[in-house]
Amino acid sequence: PGWTTRSGLADQLRAHVTGLTERDGIAVGNYLRGLLESDTSSRQAQRLTRAYADRLMERRIDNIARTELAEALTRGQREAWRQGVDDGTINANARRTWRTGPNPCPICEPMNGQSVGLDEEFETGDGDAINGPPAHPSCWCEQELDA
Repeated sequence: PGWTTRSGLADQLRAHVTGLTERDGIAVGNYLRGLLESDTSSRQAQRLTRAYADRLMERRIDNIARTELAEALTRGQREAWRQGVDDGTINANARRTWRTGPNPCPICEPMNGQSVGLDEEFETGDGDAINGPPAHPSCWCEQELDA
């Protein structure tokens, strides 16, 4: 029900995500302090701070929605590839390759171009095993099939 798009999922999440991350909460507190120290009226500082907190909450909700949909896409791809192996349309020895998104982060950059079997895991730069993108919130990476 409305979960087929990032905005649809974000709409559903608004009812469940009730607070900012610790980091964003600290940022809001610092923002308010800075406004009050700059002689902004208390009423205006609270209005501006609420607007800032609302923007951070929307960013958080959008980030969760995008990351969860990316995870679902990866799982769906892998299941489709497994079914392709089962019905003979994909070679059982096919491999998948990690492709970083624009401006790769230090977590994902070492995995760019890494190729693994369909049921194998990618290895991060830290030596951790991961099934596939997304490797972290806000991850723009993808995997592709090398049949």
